[in-house]
Amino acid sequence: PPQLPPTHKLTSEEQYAFHKFEQHFNLCSEQTMLSPRQSTLNMIINEGHCLYLNSHVTPPQLPRESGWKWSQTQAKTTVHDSLEMFEVCFFKLNTRRTTGGIKLPRYKLWVFHITNVIYNCKNTFIWCEKGIVQPTLDSKLLEDLSFLEPFVSQHLAEELGWYQRKNSNSSPVSFDFSNAKHQSPPETVLVDCSNLSMF
Repeated sequence: PPQLPPTHKLTSEEQYAFHKFEQHFNLCSEQTMLSPRQSTLNMIINEGHCLYLNSHVTPPQLPRESGWKWSQTQAKTTVHDSLEMFEVCFFKLNTRRTTGGIKLPRYKLWVFHITNVIYNCKNTFIWCEKGIVQPTLDSKLLEDLSFLEPFVSQHLAEELGWYQRKNSNSSPVSFDFSNAKHQSPPETVLVDCSNLSMF
């Protein structure tokens, strides 16, 4: 991946964002990339979420809601890897109100324009530093809800950890008959009812 330039050239905020990019650089492939038209607002505003697009995308091309737009808040920063194979130009985006009377969402995106200098291949990496935090299920709550396991599919039960927990906590039941005493069946008693009169 591209090597970080001398730290005095980047602010601490830029260093942090670039480190996120470095962590995900090797995940960039044709299988993980989307076209800009495939990207949705929900994809890019989930806090901590990363996304690869198969071209350079400008802020106006990013999904948004009416009443606000993506706004570049600082100058672009450009870095190169040590072999001069990649050029990475990145910048931060915040939201800016375009019409009054709306509650402005406080989202923060980092957009990285990646260019393979040799093949002139262009991609975009997006990282949402601040966005919507998706709720997560507490492990204790999941354990408390494990009684619902008979009512869901085995696949879902495995995903929630119920099926595995149930089987790991149970052990096969075995019975030992080695010391059992043989008992003869009880004797049969015959009763002659031929002379029995009910009236």
